[in-house]
Amino acid sequence: EHKFKTGLYAGKAYLLKGDTTAANNEFDYTVSNTKTIAAAEAKYNIARIEYLQRKYKASQKTCFDLAKELPNYDYWIAKTFILLADNYVGLKDTFQAKATLQSIVDNYKGNDDILPEAQSKLQKLSPEKPVTPPADTTRVSDTTGTNQGNATTKQGNN
Repeated sequence: EHKFKTGLYAGKAYLLKGDTTAANNEFDYTVSNTKTIAAAEAKYNIARIEYLQRKYKASQKTCFDLAKELPNYDYWIAKTFILLADNYVGLKDTFQAKATLQSIVDNYKGNDDILPEAQSKLQKLSPEKPVTPPADTTRVSDTTGTNQGNATTKQGNN
């Protein structure tokens, strides 16, 4: 087990240095040799690298593979689904991104960074409809009030 955590930590160190190729090699080693939480985190990091490289479809596949192969690690599954939502945004599928994030908000039971992150991303995606600026609302109200005022004025002048 410790040997595989070493691969995970080495992969993270390579990521910090910007060497994604070496990081992927370390993460792949960890994933192929264990099915522990270290493998779930390593698989997540592989998907994240793919996402950062704008390989959204590849990242999606890796996310789904993680959920299928390592379903016992709720934190990493939820973290992966947040990343999956990011991939949907990258692919311009905001409907699916919002549905994925809403599912996390509705179903995740952990008390950590997952819910705040999912809620924040969902909130950023939610104002999809153009928001009418307050000035426009005021103008509509003023116009209605002005029309009534003009109608009264016209009636008074006749």
